[in-house]
Amino acid sequence: MIGIGRAYLRWQRSTMLEQQLALANTFDRCANSHALFREIMDSPTCSERSRRTAIHAALTIITRDGPGHLTFDAITRESGVSKDRLIHQFRTKENLLKALLEHQTGYFESFSRDYLVAIGSAKPETTLLAQIATTRESMAQPHSIVFAIFAALVEDPELLSTNREIDAKNVKRIEEEAADPELAMLRWTAARGLALMALFELCPLSEKEHERLFDRLLDEHQWLSPSSTSKQRSVGSLENLFRGNLAAIGSGRPETTLLTQIATVRESIAHPHPAAFAIFAALMDDPELPSINREINAKKVERMKEEAADPELAVLRWAAARGLALTTLFDLCPLSEKKRGRLFDRLLDERQWQ
Repeated sequence: MIGIGRAYLRWQRSTMLEQQLALANTFDRCANSHALFREIMDSPTCSERSRRTAIHAALTIITRDGPGHLTFDAITRESGVSKDRLIHQFRTKENLLKALLEHQTGYFESFSRDYLVAIGSAKPETTLLAQIATTRESMAQPHSIVFAIFAALVEDPELLSTNREIDAKNVKRIEEEAADPELAMLRWTAARGLALMALFELCPLSEKEHERLFDRLLDEHQWLSPSSTSKQRSVGSLENLFRGNLAAIGSGRPETTLLTQIATVRESIAHPHPAAFAIFAALMDDPELPSINREINAKKVERMKEEAADPELAVLRWAAARGLALTTLFDLCPLSEKKRGRLFDRLLDERQWQ
């Protein structure tokens, strides 16, 4: 009986030892698998591929659903990249947005450099031409930088500091190269206005009209004008602003609708709760909501064209005012308040545009 008991104990110890060894082997395999998983995750090729896939998926989500729907879960569903891999690569949503901005900014900086090489250094105002052409290119991209900017504005406006610095450097170069720095700035802001309105779906102009306007912005021969500026002030208040400005200007002057629109846009910047923020909020919830604004803009643009001796130039002045307003309201404008004031004064002075 004692022998049987000892044999049982030996068997039990042997079984326990085998179980411990098996458990140890399991732990080793898990550790090796985890190390292999980490190695795969950290592989430059695999990491870069999944990073690009995630960025394109994020831009698709922002474009289709709005910035408010951008989450790691949404990117996983859109791209097929696991949430663990996304978190491993980006850590936080803020880092993801930084990657979005870097990706888009890098593309357009590369486009701008290539354009400068293509036009050569013999032309005047090369930086201005490159910036207008780059802005035009942004409209042709299905995932424009504006959508990445949209998302960054929602999450943290400070994420855009790098973009503001780039714009400030470009503006400085544009002014240095230009015979008429203010006119150069107005061409730059007109391009921005056209692009932002189109990308926010607030612009009533056709694609063909956009092309003609960008062609004109890029044609230096179209922009020889007096360098003097006026000190005309905009008038009116936010309530009934359009009618107030129209009455103040009077019906005896040409292009009254254009002047009223420019003055109204200028006034919108001075108010703490301008219509642009309401439009921005509407776009966040439902891109179709601002359709009323598009209809209003369409009517105003038609009146501008009817009143103008040069309809295209009138629309470009209007677009420049919109560009100044939108970039200022979204904290993307590198120009000082004083410079913006001078540009609006010039836009409102008909003598400068004859």
